[in-house]
Amino acid sequence: MSSDKNKGKNRGVRSSLMKALGLTLLLTIWLFGLSTEMQAQQGGYAGAFSRMGFGPRGIAMGNAMSAFADDGAYAYYNPALAAMRQKGIQADIATTKLSFDRSLNMASVQFQLPPSAGISFSLIHAGVTDIDSRTSSGYHIGQLSTDEYQLLSAFGLRVNERTWLGIGIKYNISRLHRDMENSTSVGFDVGIRNQLTESFSIAVSVHDFFAAYRFDASSLYGTGQGLQNEQPYPLRTRIGVSYTPKKSWFVLSELEFQRLDAEQQTLQTGESLGVPFVRLFRSDTRNTRLIFKTGAGMKLHERVTLRGGLQWVEPDGESIIRPAAGFSLHLPWDKFSPSIDYAVLAERPQVPLAHMFSFRFHL
Repeated sequence: MSSDKNKGKNRGVRSSLMKALGLTLLLTIWLFGLSTEMQAQQGGYAGAFSRMGFGPRGIAMGNAMSAFADDGAYAYYNPALAAMRQKGIQADIATTKLSFDRSLNMASVQFQLPPSAGISFSLIHAGVTDIDSRTSSGYHIGQLSTDEYQLLSAFGLRVNERTWLGIGIKYNISRLHRDMENSTSVGFDVGIRNQLTESFSIAVSVHDFFAAYRFDASSLYGTGQGLQNEQPYPLRTRIGVSYTPKKSWFVLSELEFQRLDAEQQTLQTGESLGVPFVRLFRSDTRNTRLIFKTGAGMKLHERVTLRGGLQWVEPDGESIIRPAAGFSLHLPWDKFSPSIDYAVLAERPQVPLAHMFSFRFHL
């Protein structure tokens, strides 16, 4: 009798999980449709390519990964995750198919530093090609392209098995025009993760201290017309939680607060006593943005994992929902534990979906 009861309970649990999965998939489909009805985001912050996410696993779960350490180590989301204990060297290679002649590629490796530390290296590249270049009179003079890179190194330390600390350093390079010098800057991340219970963890991290674009257009427009400009990255504070009651499924949530303190430059033209003039006014501004992220995953089989998530963004009083979904195929070659990951993301309303692929393995 007890055996029959256990079987009945197992069937009930499986049925509940399948229903939950079905509802999740229906919700994701509905959100993809809903996102096309939302209004477009006004403007953006410097270094947007570096905040899109890292790899299909994170992007498919809404990038709510700062406290999650049960699906691989990704210090991009929290430098404390570099302390994750694992066998061998984890390596990821990813590429993204984007609209409007854009490209996004990334790679990372993670090493263990016995007895209680780890270090990771990541490289992100974003580019835009076939930009139509014209004179102020509208004559076509060629095609332009841009390239942006971010090299990230993160070091994590296990203070004990429950508490991890981490620090990351970023080197940013931006090339926007062939006749301008590249912009370079250094930024820093810090983070902490704590495993409160066996299935519940929490994390806090702060990203992009001191990171900024710094441009000097005098070589392009001349000393008299060139403009020196500094565009800082937003300072991001992330508070994340992860809940993994069973090894077969997990739920993640995260709240990100972005703050941008910048100098706004305004040109005023006029005439005084018959002589035209141009004045440059500078003023300090502060903009804020709140992003809520959530995601979930389920291991349907030892070789298949499904994921879904969304981001709710509130820039300038507007609300935008960015849903995502994806899966992993874990290949039957246990020596290297290889997997193929895929994610699809609704970037913005009226913009074609973004598709990301990656290959992960261990050495």
